[in-house]
Amino acid sequence: MEASMTVWMVAVGISCVAAACLHGYLGEVKLIGPATFPTRQSRLLVSAMWQFSTMIWIGCGVLIAASPWLFSDSDRPLAIPLICSPILFGVVANGLITRGRHFGWKVFAAIVVAAMGGAILA
Repeated sequence: MEASMTVWMVAVGISCVAAACLHGYLGEVKLIGPATFPTRQSRLLVSAMWQFSTMIWIGCGVLIAASPWLFSDSDRPLAIPLICSPILFGVVANGLITRGRHFGWKVFAAIVVAAMGGAILA
């Protein structure tokens, strides 16, 4: 993989990690924090599930960033779509549930497109 594509994939991976961290923080502060729950356990469950997606997307970002060193040029076009599949699931679900009003699905869709483009064009 040439140096410019390596930089591209690292930048996409770092962007994914940053977006996931921001999504986790804003969700915790803006949605879960002010919401009322019937029990403490239900609040913890909702928070844990929210942060589970955050951790999955952080892991995807790390794998995208490390992909130039983890996968050969011939394997990368197959590996990146698999790595991006949890992100893509969130993109589709968020886009459908919010009817496109939430900006998060657009950010993560751009990350998926950038990662796939980098893997295919490399």
